[in-house]
Amino acid sequence: MPWRCGHPLFQRAGYHRRFRFDLRYRALLGCSRSQLQEQLTQGFPFLPPGCRLVLDRVASERVLSNLRQCLPARRPQLLEELRALAAEGVLTPTSDLAEWLEALAMDPADFYGIRGASFTALRRDLGWLGAAPHPEEERLSRAIGSALLHGDDPDRLRALAAALSASAPPELQPLGERERRAWLMLTVQLFGTGRQWRPLEDALAVLWQAGAWRQKLRQLLELLAARADHRLHPLPWALPVPLRVHAQRSRPLDPPRGRALA
Repeated sequence: MPWRCGHPLFQRAGYHRRFRFDLRYRALLGCSRSQLQEQLTQGFPFLPPGCRLVLDRVASERVLSNLRQCLPARRPQLLEELRALAAEGVLTPTSDLAEWLEALAMDPADFYGIRGASFTALRRDLGWLGAAPHPEEERLSRAIGSALLHGDDPDRLRALAAALSASAPPELQPLGERERRAWLMLTVQLFGTGRQWRPLEDALAVLWQAGAWRQKLRQLLELLAARADHRLHPLPWALPVPLRVHAQRSRPLDPPRGRALA
């Protein structure tokens, strides 16, 4: 029997700009907003066997249009949406990053895909954060969208998040080789391997100087750890390497030529 339960609602709500088709279809398909957009354009090719979801051309175009309109795509729109959520009491000065994303119905990739989107900078715009930004904060925020969001090793992410909550950076001398390499991976992802590269000790000093941004980073790592949903396996050799089979990373770990990562 064809699935028709959404048809009458589509007729009534399809003309209302604020109706959230993305929430309905994301709940049905279990995907992110960007994945929903991809599935819509491809005709829902990833449904389980025996399931079928068919939208005619007009319906597909209308849902795609609603996806583009209902959620912010630029920083001013995002700030306007946050102010509206704050006025409604949904968000408060104590709300963390996970609560923001839930209220906005956005994934981390959606949020950080908006140019200039930064949890700490937006909190300042809302009047919820008084501390001045660190000079490196804007560049570090850009690195999140391009380097960190693919991390999916929950043990490593949680360990880093716990260490980031300390009042001072870790002492490098007592660190084991595995822990040291985990910090190297993080700082290379944030600072890169080009002209902006920093030795590990200097990179950690910057993170602890940018206290508000570091707390945002901690919240993001905890969120990514909670969202990790596939099984990882240890490497088949006994080396102090903070990698596991099927885990993802998104930046090369090779140091700049002529430099040592220490």
